Amino acid sequence: MIKLGKESINVFFTPQIKKQLLKEAKEWKKEQKQKKNCRMILIIGQHEDTTTDKVCDWLNYFGAKFVRTNTGTNNIDIVSDIIISNDSLKIELFINDTKYDFDNFSAIWCRRGYLNFTLPNLNSFNVIENNIPYKVESHLINETNTLKSFIEYIFKNKMRINTISHYNSNKLIALQTAKSVGLNIPQTLITRKSKILKGFININKSCITKNIQDNLSYHDENYTFGHGTTDVKIQDIQTDSFYYSLFQKKIEKKYELRVFYLLGAFYASAAIPPIGTNHTDIRTTNKTNRHTPFNLPNNIRKKIHEFMLQMDLESGSLDIIVDENDNYWFLEVNPVGQFDFLSGKNNFYIEKEIAKALIDGNKNRFSEN
Repeated sequence: MIKLGKESINVFFTPQIKKQLLKEAKEWKKEQKQKKNCRMILIIGQHEDTTTDKVCDWLNYFGAKFVRTNTGTNNIDIVSDIIISNDSLKIELFINDTKYDFDNFSAIWCRRGYLNFTLPNLNSFNVIENNIPYKVESHLINETNTLKSFIEYIFKNKMRINTISHYNSNKLIALQTAKSVGLNIPQTLITRKSKILKGFININKSCITKNIQDNLSYHDENYTFGHGTTDVKIQDIQTDSFYYSLFQKKIEKKYELRVFYLLGAFYASAAIPPIGTNHTDIRTTNKTNRHTPFNLPNNIRKKIHEFMLQMDLESGSLDIIVDENDNYWFLEVNPVGQFDFLSGKNNFYIEKEIAKALIDGNKNRFSEN
């Protein structure tokens, strides 16, 4: 832990790195203080998210003014009033018993948080015939969704890092987009027919299956189960049909990359599992994997940059496989994936860079490095 002014940041550095980091941070802090305009940052966050906490530590150190909302605590009904006229647009927010003019925010970071609105209590309705309360509730939900969409639309006028509606970007669209910019993607099949699947396995030999979109997991005091990436063989198929599932040709990997993308900058790390292990899902050996910084080729950087532009993502964690012939294969992108381990194990200081980008507040900062 190092002490930065009044704030502490729970990261560990060598004495040389620590000295250089503090020097750079102090110089940058001094430069920001000299700027005339006082900027404010809005963070749409999640309660007890370590990554957001660390970025806020850096914002505090740099003396930046910011307001943070957290899902489940202070993110409910924060939109107080909206006035739309021929001459202007005024949005007033109410957070932690304080009013804020939306115009005073120069940057917005959407990090796993949401805008929640309280619906009226419909129990007072005396009429229950014809599903009237349900229809009223559906109407109010639609009204609320329109309001949320408008607020997100206005976010685009600010310097922003991601947006709420893109937290869970469609993985099939991501595959198609990756292909369109020239990235390799594994041969992919989505089917519910055993006959089609068997033919796919016969052609591609080694195949895997994983979720089309989100992982299924459950945990309580009696049961724990989850679903990751697993191998699939013809002998595993025991029914004529099943629900829609995703299958891919298995890429024999030399190593797997985790790449964090931020406004045109790349932070890449190779995950190297212990010798003698060959798990399909590298998360199986997460605790014992070695991580080393990795320099992406320029042509791969350009393709990823174009991919992120087309996906309308300012940041995100990408999973990429490098095969035994040094070909790069795109697997997926998670716009709000955890990168704490990536930053810490590789001395990338990503949290610091996010803080600096937010303070800079330049919505045209999105550029290829």
